[in-house]
This record gives sequence, C-alpha cells and structure tokens, in this order.
Amino acid sequence: WEFLPVGNGDLAAPVWTPTPDSVEFNLNKNDTWEGDQLRACGRLTLHLGADLMNGDDFRGRLDLHQAIASLEGRTGAGHANISSYVDANSNVLVIRHRGETRAPVERRIELSLWREEGVQVGARDRDIWLKQKFPDRSYALACRIVGAKYTAESRPEDRLTTIQIAPARKADFTVLLAAVTSTEPGVNPLEEARKLLDATEARTMEITTEEHKDWWRNFWRQSFVSLSDDYLENLWYLTIYNLACTSRGEFPVKFNGGLWLWQ
Repeated sequence: WEFLPVGNGDLAAPVWTPTPDSVEFNLNKNDTWEGDQLRACGRLTLHLGADLMNGDDFRGRLDLHQAIASLEGRTGAGHANISSYVDANSNVLVIRHRGETRAPVERRIELSLWREEGVQVGARDRDIWLKQKFPDRSYALACRIVGAKYTAESRPEDRLTTIQIAPARKADFTVLLAAVTSTEPGVNPLEEARKLLDATEARTMEITTEEHKDWWRNFWRQSFVSLSDDYLENLWYLTIYNLACTSRGEFPVKFNGGLWLWQ
C-alpha cells in the first residue's frame, strides 16, 4: 500500500501525504453505487500551513490492534502529529491534530469532489458539507472541528468547501467527518450526517475513542494464528484487518480495490 488504511467496514479512507504540507483522506463508502459503479464520496485534505511531513524525521504507522493511523513529522518549520481512525461504531472519521510551528500559520481543512454532475457543497453554522444524488440513492458528508476557532466558506463552482482555522503557532484540535447514504425519499442524508456529528461530540472524544478501541480488542480476540514464517503470519493479520475495514457494509466488498478507491 502507498497509504495507511482506516475503516469500519462501511466507511473507509486511505490516508496519505500528497505534499509535505498536507494530509489527505480519500473517502469511500460501501453503498454509494451509481448503477454498477461504486463511487468515491469525496476527499478531505488537512493543510498544515508548513512543510512538516518530509525529511528524515517523518514517520507513518498503522496500529492494526486499535485500527489507528498515525503520521508524525518534524522539520525546521515545526512539528505535527496526526492520528486518525474511522469509528468502529458509527460512520464518523476522527482526526486528531497536535502540532506547533516556528511562526503562526493558517491551518485549513478542505472537502472536495472532482465529479461535476449532481454535486453540491456548502457551509452552515459550524459545519461544511458535500452531497450528491444518484438515480436511486443520495449521500452526504458533513465535517466540523472541535477544539479550535474557525470560519467556513464554500466555492460551489469548484465543488470545494473549506474550514479556515485562525493563525497560530500551536494547534490541538479534532476534525470530525460523518457520512450517510439513503435510498429513502423522506430521509435527508445531510441532516442525518449532522446529527451523527452532534452525537459524537456530545459523547466526547475520549469515550468515542475508547469504545472504538474496545470494538477492535473484541475483534482480535476472536481468532489468531501462529506460523513459523513471520512474513506469512503478518500477511494473515493484515488481510483480516483489511476485511474488517471494508466488509461490514450492506453490500459485498468490491473485488478490485475494496473501499480503497481514489477519485
């Protein structure tokens, strides 16, 4: 893999660093089908404000036992630690940012989608959002920040909506992104996604994270292997992890790529 995979079986995201000053999450869901094509939902990009994710002190780690991806970078411009997971108990992506730069920088979160037809973006109250309608279903993504002051704006012509955090040297905040799909005419996926954000924030990050870890602890207790070949044993655990990340949704997992799709 050229990315760190996180998912809960229905919502998944390859995590990677396309540039030294950003971290990207490609958002995929098990049920966003348009005809016979499974469509990627969108892209969330965290702009760090400085080149921090490069050099000899860059580290990327995937904790299979807890299903948490961590990226850590340290350069002359400062340092940042980004940890992320898709909540095992709800369709919410949780991203924790902790970092400090030598000079104040503006950190930014972008939610975008390259497809044109039927895509809408916007900003409302504390949230930015993206939604799209297919012939027989629609989905929505809603995103907000906990722990920082920010402003939100959207550029519908570019299918892009943005959160801008006030410039600062130190920053410790959490990004929440919820995803909802519906085939029911009377259900508003965007409002349901915002309710998911409200519920996660009310439950607190500490409880959400602990319950997520509990799910994965119980998952790994179900079975194990011990092989004489360490490489094959590691492949077994990685394959089981991949199945748990991509195979708990309404539909069978896509055979070529699973939920690790690019836009």
